[in-house]
Amino acid sequence: MIGYGRAAWVTACVLLALHIGGSHQQQQQQCTTPTRLRGRCISIYECDSILDYFKQRILTWEEREFLRKSQCTGATSGRQPFVCCPGNGAKPVVPSPASPMEQATTTTTQAPTSDAVLDQLAGGLLPNPKKNECGVSIGMRIYGGEN
Repeated sequence: MIGYGRAAWVTACVLLALHIGGSHQQQQQQCTTPTRLRGRCISIYECDSILDYFKQRILTWEEREFLRKSQCTGATSGRQPFVCCPGNGAKPVVPSPASPMEQATTTTTQAPTSDAVLDQLAGGLLPNPKKNECGVSIGMRIYGGEN
C-alpha cells in the first residue's frame, strides 16, 4: 500500500503537469482577430459567433476577405478550417464595401486599331478576316468532303 504522503505527492505532480500543459496549450491558441480583438484559434465549427453570422448566406467579397484574414494555424484539435474566434463571443464586424467615391477611378484610352498594329499585337498568328484570311483547321475531315 502506498502511504498517504506519497499518494498526495503523486497527485500534486500530476495536477501541476496538467496545469502547465494546459496553460502552454492556451498560450499557443491565443490569436488576434482581424478587428484586433483577442481570441482563440479554434475550429470554425466551435466558434458560434462566426459560424452563426456567416452560415446559410451568400457572402460578399468583404466577408470572404474577413474569413480569410480570420484563419489561424495555432489550433491542435478540431475540424479545419481554424479561425481566430473572439473570446467574448462578439459578433464579427466586417468592413462595408467601399463607396464609389472611395474606389479608385480609372481612365481608359482607346487602343490603336490599325491593321498593322493589330498584326503586331497578334504576332501575325491569327487570321485577319478583313483580308479574307480563314482559319486553318487541322482537325479530322469527312472523307471526300470539301474544305
